[in-house]
Amino acid sequence: MRVLFAVLVGCNAAQPPAPVAVPTASAVIDAGVAPPVVSVAPDPPPKPEKKEEAKVFVDLQEGFSGVATTIVIEGKVVSQGPVKTNPLIGRATGVEAIPSKWPVTVVVRLQSGPEVRVSVPQEKPHVGVTFSGGHLRATVQAEPFGYD
Repeated sequence: MRVLFAVLVGCNAAQPPAPVAVPTASAVIDAGVAPPVVSVAPDPPPKPEKKEEAKVFVDLQEGFSGVATTIVIEGKVVSQGPVKTNPLIGRATGVEAIPSKWPVTVVVRLQSGPEVRVSVPQEKPHVGVTFSGGHLRATVQAEPFGYD
């Protein structure tokens, strides 16, 4: 079987292109020339989804009035300085960190002395800390705190 194609090279509307004969695979093989090998590369394997590392989130919430506060995660100071609660949203500040192991120990300490220490499991990575009556209190939960 012969296959014909039209090659459009320098043609115009007055002159239709002349068909060009293309030898069939059997004609090429008969002439002692191997037909071209067409190989199709397989699709590359899908890239693995980059799994986001689990984080711990610490929010200083109600009751902070500008006193120096230190937040320690896994024994490392991650935030230090005066914080003041925004009364419109009930939040002073927040930090997040990627711990090397779970559960992770979080410590919040006021310069004036009170501190709270909490062990945070991976399934409940959100810590909210409030200051009231001279004491710090921590709440640990699975979902982020809502601030409006």
